[in-house]
Amino acid sequence: MVDMARERILESTAAERRSTNRRKIEQRVAEKVCIASKFDWTWTFDNIRQFCDMVGWHEDPDAGHSIEHGGDLTTDIDVRQPGASLSVGQGDIRYCSFKAVDTLFARNADDGMAAERIVKEFNSLAGVIESRIGRPLCRPADMNENSEMAWILPKVVVRLRRSVQGVRVWMINPRYLTELDGNLER
Repeated sequence: MVDMARERILESTAAERRSTNRRKIEQRVAEKVCIASKFDWTWTFDNIRQFCDMVGWHEDPDAGHSIEHGGDLTTDIDVRQPGASLSVGQGDIRYCSFKAVDTLFARNADDGMAAERIVKEFNSLAGVIESRIGRPLCRPADMNENSEMAWILPKVVVRLRRSVQGVRVWMINPRYLTELDGNLER
């Protein structure tokens, strides 16, 4: 009896720590998005370095090449792969994306449980971001497997995308999107 009660207390404490850690990660991601929404983006390499300095990220020394050649960044987000990916064009940056939630929190769960947690984390993170930068322009009608939300701002488009692997944040150069879709509504 005592062992069962002790196990329940330990499980409860572990669950509480995971929940606190998720909230910290959520707040950290929302903080990065909020900074990105107010940042004076010019989408140059020096500009992304300024952003990295502001949010505590840095160039990944193990990437083997600089950001000018599509090198990666190291973030402070507590996920399995805490890197941010850059896509570079002709002298500018197209987008920067990073993982906000992965299956790290569901490592002892079955696939259904992992998917359920990712949905919950996506919805929670979307709510925190919305409270900081406003309602998204694009909101999914139903939360299917690959849901996405987008905030289209003057100097950055922020996308929050959920897939079976987790939740990813995209900070996109609006000029790049205009090139891709000549009919982008603002």
